[in-house]
Amino acid sequence: MDSMQFKQQTFFTAGGVQRWVPVAILVAVVVAGILSCVVITVTFTGDASIDEKLHDLKEAIKNLKLQSSHGGIITDEINATAANPERIIRIIRPVNVFQINTRGNGLATKAIDGNPNADYTKGSCTHTESVVNPWWCANLGSIYHVSRVVAVNRNDGGVETRALNLRVGFTNIMPVVGQPLALDAYTLCAEKPGLMGEVGVVNCPYTFSGRYLVVQFRTTNYMHVCEIEIYGYRK
Repeated sequence: MDSMQFKQQTFFTAGGVQRWVPVAILVAVVVAGILSCVVITVTFTGDASIDEKLHDLKEAIKNLKLQSSHGGIITDEINATAANPERIIRIIRPVNVFQINTRGNGLATKAIDGNPNADYTKGSCTHTESVVNPWWCANLGSIYHVSRVVAVNRNDGGVETRALNLRVGFTNIMPVVGQPLALDAYTLCAEKPGLMGEVGVVNCPYTFSGRYLVVQFRTTNYMHVCEIEIYGYRK
């Protein structure tokens, strides 16, 4: 059950002009074995018009995803960055996604279908052939700052250990399907060494930006992920 409440706070300038600062409180209640409650607050400040703020607010709420089928909740507090208080951290929707190759029906698009079901047999996970340093890439369409990438690992069939050394990076040169991607072919945000676990989270500095976001496993094996969420904002 989801409930949403909006409230408006009125401020008066010296000239008596009212300024409405929209504040939204989104309360999402998710049942995942036990009842959990997550409260997200979105606050807008600055000189942007009311229409712009309301548009960003609607987009932020629309892009927020609370998902629990993997045994936890993937979420992120939507807030302004310290360096750019007008920029709202949200889930970025790629223009298109692709991967080095595809095994069976494990299409690259299944990483952004909004379904984090980690059972490959349910049809919502990607899958490549076994190659050296398999990769997946998201074309963001333009330059974006990315603050966090969350990847959901496959958890059926005892193959979770294939997800080794999760790497996230950026390049402005589009990787080519069917060709390997060298580890130094892109700017690395960070690497999560060892086993990825059920959910792999990579945090990036606010200066980290680019057009093509690369997610790669530094290993020789198959690559499969059941959801990838990219958090950031347009530069």
